[in-house]
Amino acid sequence: MDMVLGIFTSLGADKTLWIQLSIAIVMLFVSNFLFLNHLQIIIEKREKNTTGLEGEADSKFEEVDRLAAEYKEKISSATKAEREKIEIEKSVITKNLESKYRTEEKSVNDHVDKSRKESEAKVAAQKDEVLSGAEELAMSLVQKITKG
Repeated sequence: MDMVLGIFTSLGADKTLWIQLSIAIVMLFVSNFLFLNHLQIIIEKREKNTTGLEGEADSKFEEVDRLAAEYKEKISSATKAEREKIEIEKSVITKNLESKYRTEEKSVNDHVDKSRKESEAKVAAQKDEVLSGAEELAMSLVQKITKG
């Protein structure tokens, strides 16, 4: 113990060492109460709000990924359903228009056939008229050539 006291006296410590030690202990308790506990709370809170949120952030990212996949699935199924609906409507419209086209084509063909028959009848009538006058014209021509 003398050795420890010798070290303390060489450092400049005297009989007031116990008073200085008690002041240091009291200051430690006071600073612990006023400052260090609050600092510890702030440090723990900061750590919880920064690195402690990594796990929560990862869970949020997983939830976002899950929601994105669900959204894509719903969009693709809705798009597929709409395409099927459009294809059905398109085929119905195509069939209706095709039947109207066939009907109109038939009526046009009937009209063309009717007009052709009328034209052929007119041509045949004019041909008969011309041919009936051909014998007369031939006789007139023969007479002109022979008189000639």
